[in-house]
Amino acid sequence: EDLKRVVSDVCQSYYAVLSKALRGKTRQFAQQLFQRDIITKPVMKSADYEDIMRNFDAGLEKIDDSKENVELHCRHLLESLDKLEGEPAKVSKELKKKWQEEVSKKFNGMFFLVEEITQAEELERVQKNLLGTLPKRKPNRKQKKDEQNRSSQLFLQYYDVILEIFSDNIEISEA
Repeated sequence: EDLKRVVSDVCQSYYAVLSKALRGKTRQFAQQLFQRDIITKPVMKSADYEDIMRNFDAGLEKIDDSKENVELHCRHLLESLDKLEGEPAKVSKELKKKWQEEVSKKFNGMFFLVEEITQAEELERVQKNLLGTLPKRKPNRKQKKDEQNRSSQLFLQYYDVILEIFSDNIEISEA
């Protein structure tokens, strides 16, 4: 399944919610999308919700499959909703969250519509995906004692080797 399909499916699942939130604001929504080059001028002029969403999907299909371009297309829709404030802005946040959840689920934890990801966050995400979310356990007393014994044995082995090296060097210099 490709990224554009996931975005489109989530959009369709929000169709009724978004339609209700945009009542009385469809014209402003269309203007916002047109300014961001997401819909065509005839669709902006008609300000018909169904035409707007069809045009959004058509635009999504036209762009290349890169994550950056799909994110930009989605960001423009979300920004247009945010500009309208109130119920559309609330739906924008819900839609963004749903897109993020679905993309993460379908693409093995991939980040989507995130402002900035640090290298540490990306590393942590990869580790969680590879290792799972196993809880870390503290060593018990026996494990600690075993570790101390191993350390002591290693020290004694190296100590003997170091003594031999020094004693050989001392004998050489005396000769």
